[in-house]
Amino acid sequence: MDRIPFTLPEDGLREITGFVYFDGEFVVLDVRSKLLGLLDEQRDVIKVALTAIRSVRLKTGLVRDKVVIRPRKFDLLVAVPGDHDREVALRTKRRHRDRAEDLVEDVSRHL
Repeated sequence: MDRIPFTLPEDGLREITGFVYFDGEFVVLDVRSKLLGLLDEQRDVIKVALTAIRSVRLKTGLVRDKVVIRPRKFDLLVAVPGDHDREVALRTKRRHRDRAEDLVEDVSRHL
C-alpha cells in the first residue's frame, strides 16, 4: 500500500506531519513533529490494530481531504500527538484522494 502524507493541527509550537498506510494487519501512522517546523524533530511509528478501530472514512474538501479514524478506545487519541476529541482526522492534499479512498476501502473491508 502507498504511504499517504498527512498533517495534523499544530500542537502549540510543534508542526505535526507524517505518513499513513495499511499493511494488512495494522493501520500505521509514521508521525513526525518538529518544534517551529525546524528544530527538535521527534518521530513515532504508531501501529493501530484493526480491532482497535471502530470506523474509518474519507471527508472530501475543495483543497484538502481528511482520513478520519474513530477508535474503539481513547488509547489511540493519546498516542497521536495533538488534541483529538473522539477521532483522529489526518489532513491530506486533494491530489492524494485516490490513494486515500483506496486506503479507506481496504481498511473498511477488514474491519
